[in-house]
Amino acid sequence: MTRNSLPIPPYESSIFAKGNQPSAVVVGLQSETGNLVIGQVIGRVVCEMNYQSCKWGEQHIRQQSVEGHLLVLQSELKEAIDGWMKNSTGRNSVESEITQVAAVAIQALINIELAKMSQMQRQEQYDEDIPQ
Repeated sequence: MTRNSLPIPPYESSIFAKGNQPSAVVVGLQSETGNLVIGQVIGRVVCEMNYQSCKWGEQHIRQQSVEGHLLVLQSELKEAIDGWMKNSTGRNSVESEITQVAAVAIQALINIELAKMSQMQRQEQYDEDIPQ
């Protein structure tokens, strides 16, 4: 799969485009506007996770270590700061880069949970294999 055939997350149609700021401060799911904003943000993060899966391959992402995810997070955060300082647009915008940070962070948490589940399954299998 080439870079050009990857799905591009819809950052240009963002609810945070100039002049279209949310009307409420979102602290949680406490208002209809909050629900809408959170849903749209989570949708963008999920799109980015799918994009990264297509770009890097699901196996590569699943096998990434915690340390590897932390290095990627550090790099993406630096890119977000650069995007903010340079007032970049598109895939290099601060919004896009923060979305990438969130996607990597969530994937890291998913991998941690999967590792815990796998460890529990291995322990259960080990416990079953030991004669009583």
